[in-house]
Amino acid sequence: FPYDKSRHSMLVACHKDRKKQILGFVDIDGRPSKLKNENIPPRPYLSDLVVDINWRRKGIANALISRCEDKVKSYGSNDLYLRVEFKNNAAISMYGKLGYDAMKHHYFGVKDTTLLLHKCFGHFTKESSSESTERIETKKSRIDAPQGVVDSINAGAFI
Repeated sequence: FPYDKSRHSMLVACHKDRKKQILGFVDIDGRPSKLKNENIPPRPYLSDLVVDINWRRKGIANALISRCEDKVKSYGSNDLYLRVEFKNNAAISMYGKLGYDAMKHHYFGVKDTTLLLHKCFGHFTKESSSESTERIETKKSRIDAPQGVVDSINAGAFI
């Protein structure tokens, strides 16, 4: 089916010496959604960020996110959205340090265990990254995660 490829990218981080070794991946979708459904995430939307477990905490996720932010700005957008698992404290901390804030949102799927995060590029504030992380943690503590939800088997592999 035809769609605007110029506003949808899949970015891959490869080892600088071993080009075939994939270290990380992320998808960025800036295409307007034709569906009007509260479960559809707002756009542009960052998804499927993953970094090889042996390469985490080396700046790869930050570099991929930065490239996504550059892409979004090239689309002429001032906003970027993403979802993160409610229990993924490492990712929540990272996104907070990068200036992302938690937003109120409708459930995603049958049982939602995610937070919707947002970053606006249009208005720069001098807020520290720790303040943004603190706001996400405060918002997170106010949201009751569904009881009895089992973490997916691969949850540890995603950032």
